[in-house]
Amino acid sequence: MDGYHHLRHGSAAPAPKAEGAVPFTVRFDPSESLEIDQWILKLRTQIGIRCDKPEAVRELLCMARTPNSILHDLLTARAGSGP
Repeated sequence: MDGYHHLRHGSAAPAPKAEGAVPFTVRFDPSESLEIDQWILKLRTQIGIRCDKPEAVRELLCMARTPNSILHDLLTARAGSGP
């Protein structure tokens, strides 16, 4: 299954059950947070399903770890090019 399977097939990635879930915090400055909120709202409209920040982060991280995905290839190329 590729990293963006859930979003393409009409359901967001299921959230881990509360019991045993590992918390993960990402901090954004206020303007970046607003931009991300607006992007997620636009994404909801485009794909027709509800998606929140945690779901978007899980999907993006899944895509980044999936070989041959566009995001994985981009990050791999960037890592190989140095700073």
